[in-house]
Amino acid sequence: MTDSPAEQLRRQEMARTELQSAQLVESSDPQTALLHLLRAEQLDAQNTAILLLIGRTQLRLNLALDAVDSLERMLRLEPGHQEALSTLAYGQVLLGNYDIAKERAQQALGLDPEDRTAREVLADCHVAVGDFAACLMELNHLTVVLTEGALARVTQKAAYCLFRLGHFKSALTATSTLLENGFENERINAIYLEAQQKVREEIAQKYPNLTLWQRFTNRLNDSMLLRVHLDSTRGMESLQVRYDDAQVELRETGVAMEEHERRADELARKANTDQLTGLPNRHCFNDHWLPKIAASQWCGIVAFDLDFFKYVNSVHEHAGGDRVLAKAADIGGRVFRQPDAHLFRFGGEEFYAVVFLPRLGVLDLAERFRAQLEKDAAAELAREGLTLLWPEGDDKAGWPANKARLVPRTLTASLGVAYWPRDGADVDAVMKAADKACYAAKHGGRNRVVVYHAGMAGAEAPPVAQEAPAKAPMGLRPTAIRKERPSRRTAAKASADEPEEGVISVESLLGDKDPVKVEEAQ
Repeated sequence: MTDSPAEQLRRQEMARTELQSAQLVESSDPQTALLHLLRAEQLDAQNTAILLLIGRTQLRLNLALDAVDSLERMLRLEPGHQEALSTLAYGQVLLGNYDIAKERAQQALGLDPEDRTAREVLADCHVAVGDFAACLMELNHLTVVLTEGALARVTQKAAYCLFRLGHFKSALTATSTLLENGFENERINAIYLEAQQKVREEIAQKYPNLTLWQRFTNRLNDSMLLRVHLDSTRGMESLQVRYDDAQVELRETGVAMEEHERRADELARKANTDQLTGLPNRHCFNDHWLPKIAASQWCGIVAFDLDFFKYVNSVHEHAGGDRVLAKAADIGGRVFRQPDAHLFRFGGEEFYAVVFLPRLGVLDLAERFRAQLEKDAAAELAREGLTLLWPEGDDKAGWPANKARLVPRTLTASLGVAYWPRDGADVDAVMKAADKACYAAKHGGRNRVVVYHAGMAGAEAPPVAQEAPAKAPMGLRPTAIRKERPSRRTAAKASADEPEEGVISVESLLGDKDPVKVEEAQ
């Protein structure tokens, strides 16, 4: 018997509660977290977030077979989920299914070339077939910042490959570094001891008097042999002094490098992140995403501005304006922060989304964001203590001198869509095309999605109209129009021409059809 809609909603809400309870204890008590997750799955078996977390938790509990089953079910619901693919690949490695693991890892890397888990899985697959050079190449591709534990794990794998390739000194250096930093297990110890013996044999052949020197001092060890140049003409006292100095210098250098790396990581994070919203910023876009867009065969760029944002700052001051910007970024993150979509804030109310999907997929996300912003933003802000208001009446520019009453309003945005490489010779030209479409959306009445077309001339910012947005609440629809100074984006990127007729809107492209079905039909 099928549950009623009300019963389904109730079960989904209970499942979300169980999921939240699991997330709270996942790191400290995975066994309890798994119990919460299994109850959540019984309530909502189609929730992919629940299935993904079940798989990850089962792997932490060494239940690899169960984890693989959970992740396979999750991928049947959402085949292109990058994290699920890489996690499943890791589970298959634990089960010894290296061919399947390699296939899943390559699928995950196709979605995100910087997926560390998938890259490590490929390294493990190469080791399984004895291709140690290929394993080292995969480990060298790990360009993301590694945590301390992940760095130790990768270093151990590299040491094993170096040893198997005959680079005994490098393997000994890697394992001795791990041991000095407190990372020790049976495999690290074994590589260290075997590499140490190989290095002794190599040095004994090169320096025949080494055995005599070792008999005179018990402080001459393998670490010194690697770090101090051996000179058979020097006495033992001089050699010992050089070794002690080298040890002190190495320790001081290590501490300085760790502090330097920590500061560099922090500066890189701040340089690439917008401090208000937590979104990646213009610097991150230019350095990391422009090359990806230029190298792609097809990409949608969505530019959007918040409608009537001037009045948010006028009524709620800049602190309130910051909260509204953060809320728009939060809702945009829910829609655009996906494996194939990424959201950026360039400053002020200037946002861009990059979507690596076909045309109708880009339009679907843009329209989904527009509708969700209009539906949820004002209500969520109100629950957080900020009731979104603006002046009632036609003369909004005269507020507060005219003492107009403040009335509730919704938050809306105007969106422009352009496509790479269809709409420009370079990515910057496509972004300007998206801006022009954004201005056209504002000219067309705001709160809408407009697609750039070749006949669309540069457009200046629309006059700040005193009419309400397209779907204004409270039945308010003032009609007077007042012009004000063009926005910063307009002054920088748009000419003084008015937009031409024939603006293409998302409604005309999607119609009443389900965007996904339309795309499949094409």
